[in-house]
Amino acid sequence: MQRRNAGDFAMNREHAIRTVRWTSGSILLAGIWLVGAPFAFGYAALPGAFWNDIFIGIALVVLTLFRIGAPLRYWELARIDAILGVWLMFAAFVLGDAAEEATTGAAAMADGTLAAVVAEIAYLNDVILGIGVLVLAVWGVTAGRLRGTALAISARQAADLAA
Repeated sequence: MQRRNAGDFAMNREHAIRTVRWTSGSILLAGIWLVGAPFAFGYAALPGAFWNDIFIGIALVVLTLFRIGAPLRYWELARIDAILGVWLMFAAFVLGDAAEEATTGAAAMADGTLAAVVAEIAYLNDVILGIGVLVLAVWGVTAGRLRGTALAISARQAADLAA
């Protein structure tokens, strides 16, 4: 077994911190986008899609702020982000057919075709962001777990070196 020095583990620790921070920062941007997307794409009149994106976006922002501030302490919160990412991918099916909601719930939109297109945009936005959040969250959890393994190994090797 190859011996490693303390510098290798410090580098692992710094790499884990950077990875957790950039994945969290990317999820933070996704959360901010989710809060603004109903207004940017014009589906604020669709209550299911609107409130889903607002609540999930706020949750992503709050969770990632914790991880960005203390990445080695809160990296496991990325597991909740992963669950929220899966929810985003399937929310349109759970909350009801987006196209049907668009034609019935968007009375402010006079053209039914436009309403269906807006509903599709809302659906695609959530699916694409859901996949991205899921991938980034799993990446962040993996980096945090590797950091935990590296620290456990380094403690054991430090004890071996002292003996």
